[in-house]
Amino acid sequence: MQTSALTLTLLLVCGVTSSSLARVSHPSRNHPIKKTHQKTLALAAASPAIQSQAEEDRRYQEVKAQAESNPAVQALKLKADAASQSETRQASILYTQALFQKVRLIDDRLTERANLVEAAVLKRFAD
Repeated sequence: MQTSALTLTLLLVCGVTSSSLARVSHPSRNHPIKKTHQKTLALAAASPAIQSQAEEDRRYQEVKAQAESNPAVQALKLKADAASQSETRQASILYTQALFQKVRLIDDRLTERANLVEAAVLKRFAD
């Protein structure tokens, strides 16, 4: 059974012993596992997903900041901020579309997330 360093640290902090891990890796043994150990093991198994989500969140924020620093996107933001009340909605929509298009161009792995966030922002302008 291969276990990552993070998982081992988590297990040790939570008090899971190597014998508990052996019982989990060999279910044919009839040793009961305490419920707290089961929860800890479930958390340890979920940690790669949590880590990948945290990594995606970090990457998304970096890419969005990079897209916001693009001169063309900044110009659209300035236009949206300076637009009259009747033009603000359309200028903000153009800025939002440009921003998320730039996010997708910088990192295509974030396309799905950019699409979801863009749709949510644009939906607010439609209401």
